[in-house]
This record gives sequence, structure tokens and C-alpha cells, in this order.
Amino acid sequence: MATSRLCSALAKLESNDETVLLEAMDDLQFEILCNNERRQALLERRLPAKLLSRVVQGFPSVAVKKDAMVTFTLFGRGSPDFAKALVNEGVVPFLLSELCELPTDYAAACIACIRMLYVAGQGPPDLIQNHPDIVLTLLKNLNLSTDTQHDVATILTHTCRTEEDRHILVGSGAIDRILPMLFHNLVRLQLAGVNFFANVLYRCKSSCCAFRSAKFNGKSGVKRLFALLSAIKSYSVQLASARCLVYLMRKGCLDSADMKRIPLEVVSKLIHILVLSPELQEKGMKASACTALAYCIENDPDLQYTAHWIRLCPQVLGTMMLNFEDKEVKIPTLEEAEVNFGAALEVVAAMIGFREDVCQRVLGDIRNLDACLLGVINSKCQQSDLLIPALNCLLSLSRWVEQLRTVFFDERIYKALYHILSTTESNEVLARVTAIMCNLVLGFSPCKDGLIDAGLIEHMSKLIDHADISVKLNAVWALQNCCYRADDRVKALVLNACPPGRILCAVTELKSDSPVVLRFLYLLMDLLTSKPFVDVVMSTNGVQVMQIVIFILEGPFSVYPKEVALMILVHITDGGTSKDFLINNEDILNKLANYMQYGCLRLQMAAVRCVCNLLWKEDYGFVERQVRLRDVGILKILQQLLNVTDPALFDLVKLSLQQV
Repeated sequence: MATSRLCSALAKLESNDETVLLEAMDDLQFEILCNNERRQALLERRLPAKLLSRVVQGFPSVAVKKDAMVTFTLFGRGSPDFAKALVNEGVVPFLLSELCELPTDYAAACIACIRMLYVAGQGPPDLIQNHPDIVLTLLKNLNLSTDTQHDVATILTHTCRTEEDRHILVGSGAIDRILPMLFHNLVRLQLAGVNFFANVLYRCKSSCCAFRSAKFNGKSGVKRLFALLSAIKSYSVQLASARCLVYLMRKGCLDSADMKRIPLEVVSKLIHILVLSPELQEKGMKASACTALAYCIENDPDLQYTAHWIRLCPQVLGTMMLNFEDKEVKIPTLEEAEVNFGAALEVVAAMIGFREDVCQRVLGDIRNLDACLLGVINSKCQQSDLLIPALNCLLSLSRWVEQLRTVFFDERIYKALYHILSTTESNEVLARVTAIMCNLVLGFSPCKDGLIDAGLIEHMSKLIDHADISVKLNAVWALQNCCYRADDRVKALVLNACPPGRILCAVTELKSDSPVVLRFLYLLMDLLTSKPFVDVVMSTNGVQVMQIVIFILEGPFSVYPKEVALMILVHITDGGTSKDFLINNEDILNKLANYMQYGCLRLQMAAVRCVCNLLWKEDYGFVERQVRLRDVGILKILQQLLNVTDPALFDLVKLSLQQV
């Protein structure tokens, strides 16, 4: 709806008289203030394009340009659509170019307009990396007024998205420039400042280290964050301060005295905000508190214990659960409820991952957790943001025997997980599902047989070639767990799906002392168990097995892979005919002799244990093997080892010599 005053103002925009033009913009500002109908009318009359054209081409006057920026700001505040219309007309390049001016009221008006765009979700992406000079200009204009301080901090908060952005902000001195806002009396400046730091410190070591030493008038920024946790501060300020302290703690940037304050001041504060009544919570506050709490406690059993003992915490997490399987549940604000649900699942996952007693206590307060998780991992929810938190929660649950026998006893859950494993294209999802599968195929898991019958072994064997290192590691680990103390049928399935030849290729390609190499060796070692099956494996794949062992023993690997390689030889010598692969291989015998005299007790023990098996006089062919070991000097080395001081090694040497 266009009023006569609005129409008159639009007509005046065509004037070349500066006074008339300023009067027109004053009228426009008055008319559109808090009135979206008039904003829409102006949009239909292409006000953004006309006004920008007048400013760019016809009037270099600072007064006109300043009023134009104020008009743009008021126009864009109506809704994100109005802000987007400004962006579409090319306001952003003009704003950024005008910021090069010296600090003035006009620069402040430009900054206010940029802030409006970011708050509306229409700000220029990658501003910090694409225009690092703009960051310096914003900081230069910081002290124009309290409004500009608020605007600059808000802009930098919204545009700081990546770790590279955080490095640039640290290098530009933003931490020292924004820090005084934490000490200001105005709540809006405190909030803008602490929100900026909550974003800049987010999981970034360099920014946390810089903040740790930051001071304002001799007062520590870290101490100020603790002060902002005070109950007299607004809940938003308390929450952002707690988030900052969590990030500093996780990056090791708090001293011992401050670390002692985390359980009682930070964890309890996050839980206090979490359990606030809805009318006291702003949108997103509950999810933000959950996310910070989960990150705070996920690697610290003591903090997990502290959090779970505050009974209101598990109880309020229970109220945030959603059961998508329940058709009768009606949720008025589903989007926000889903965000809260996902954040609550992250807290549950972090809280129950280290101690089974804590897990059982939490599950006692959240009785419908398994049903809620089942609803998420069903196919209809697989593309939602809830899937990762749900998988994290299931991963924590899968670590405990009781939950394997209860939650995962429900075949709907493990079948849904297997479906995700077979269909997902996300590496992040795949890494978590494969990690869960590692636990689901443990010997005491009731769903192990069902997963193996469904083809899990073959599927995991395909994933050992995956580019993602976490997926590769989990796939090998799952195959190893399938083999561990399994019957020969299961081991034969693994052997066919992942023969030693594939393991040899994978290990030689990695050529590094990585967890994947170690896990491949454990897989091979668990395949080589039970005398008949050892002989079967060695009769068909003995050459490749020995090549793997030699590659590790000769390579630049640490003690642990070498120890497992020697233990593979021990397992081979537990077989019957497979002993010939060692006794007829002079290179291997020389390596055993060397490792028997090695300066590492673990490797000495493994080598002597292998020799002991070869000497064992109850096994067929022991006489020939003893002669062979005497000829290569291994018995002489055993005699020398009687002087060792370690009792376990001494007993093993003595047992070996008793066989001769």
C-alpha cells in the first residue's frame, strides 16, 4: 500500500537537488519503519535499484550516501526477502568499496547496513578470506560508537565460519580489539563480544592460545569469562561465556586453577540453562547448551559423571527426545524440536561412552531412547541432521555388553544400521556405522550371526580399500572382530573375502606406522588360530603371509607392529605342517635370532615364544627342528639369555631349553 507521502518521496528521488533528495529519503525512512506492506510497495517500484543508481552515479555527497545507507538498512530489516532484494541489486560491492573511507558517520552507516544483511542471512560469504582488508577496516572503525562496536562484532561473528577465518582474525588483532567489549557495562555489547569469542575460539587452537594471554587494562580475558557466568548476567551472556570456556578447556588453554572451576561453574551452568523454563529461553539456546555440554564432557569421564549426577540433566534430555515411530505425536514446532533432539542425542552419546554404570543410570531416566533412535535410523530420516547424533549415541551404547544384549537385540535396529551401511554415500555416516559394526560383531553380541548371514563380511572387505582412513580402519577392525575366537566357518568367510594377498598389498601401499597396518596384522593373527585352520591358511596363502611378516620386520615400523608380526609367526608355529614355513626359511630364522637379542623386551619375548614352539618336543618332527635351530645358533642364544633379569623372559627361555 503506497501512501501519498510515499509516492511523493519516490518522485523526489528523481530530483537533482540534494536538499530535496535528502528530504525524500527522510520520508522513505519514516514510511517504511515497521511496515512491510510499504516495503513491498517500494520493492515493486524498484526502490533499491533506483536509490543505488542515484547514489552511485549522480550524487557523490556523503550526506546523501549516508542517508541512502540508512534507508537500505531500514528497508532490509523488514524480512530476509527484502535484504535479498538489496543483494540482488548489487548493494554489497558498493558497501565494501565505500568502507575504504576513513572512520566517519558514513562508514558507520555502511557497517550497520552490512550487519543487517548478515543478520538476515544475506551477508557476503567468505568475507574474511576474500576481503581480509575489510576486516582491518572494520576494526579501524570499531570505536566510532557503541552501535558500531556492536555492528562490527556481529559482522565478524557471522562471517567467521572456518578455521582459516579464525587464523585471519587472530592475525588481524581482532581478539585484542574486541576484548574490551566483555568489560563494557552495556549488556548488548557484552553479548556481541562474547558471541564473537564463542565463534572465534570454536575448536581452534591458535585463537584459544591468543585469548589465553589477552588482557584489558591488566585484567585477564579468561577471568572475565568466568565473571560473566554470574547469575546477574543475562542467560545469553552466561551461555556464550560457558561455551568460550569449554573451547579453551578442550584446547588446553586453562591453567590448573581454572580447570578446577569447570565442573561446578561451567558444566553446572550449561545444565542450568538447559533446564530453564521455556519462557526464559531464547530460540536455539537449549540446543546450543547441549552442544557445548557434549563437547565439554565427551573425553572426560569425571565430567560425564558430574553431569549425569545432576538428575535434572538426564530428565530434561528425556523431554527433548522425539519418537518418529509414534504416529500420534504432534509437535507444533518440529524444526526446532528436531534441532533440540539432535543436540540432546549428542549429550547422551558423550555422557554414556566411558562408564557402564553411568550409561545404565542415564537410560533409566530416558526410557524411550532405543525407540527414538530406531525412528531416526529408519530410511525416512536418513538424510536429516539427526542421523549423525543418533549414530554417535548408538556407538556409545554399543560399547556395553548389557546394551548389546538389550538395545541391539532388537533386529530392527541392526538391520536398519546395515541398510545405512549398504546405501550411504557419506563418509561421515559410513565412519560411524562401521565403528558400530565393530562392536556388533563381538563374540558376545546377539546380532553377530545375523549380520554375518546378511553379508557383512563381504561388505566390510570392500571397504578396506576405502579412501577415508577411518572407514578403512573400522572395516579391518570389524573383520578382525568377526574372526576373534570364531569357528572355522566364519574365519573361512573372512579368508575368502580378505585373503593375505590383499592384506599384503594394503600394508605395502600404506608404508607407514599407521593404526590400519597394525589392525591388518591383528586380523591376520586372528585368522591364524586353531591348528587345523592354521595349516589350511598356510597351505594356500603361506607365501603371502611370510612376505607380510618379513615386510614388517624389515621395515621402519615401531615396536607394536613388529611384535604382532612376531606373534603371527608364533601362531604359525602352533600349526602342524605350517612350521616348515619357518624352519626352512633361513631369512626368518636369522630374524628370530636377531630379535631374541633385541633391546626391547616385548620383541624378545615374542621371538623366544616362537622358538619355543619350534622346539616343542611333543610335536611331530621336533628332532629335525631342534637340529636345525642348533645349526643356525639359536640354541646358543637361548643359553645366553639365561642371564636375563626379567622373570617372565627367563621362565620362557628356561621352558624352551627344557624341550632340548
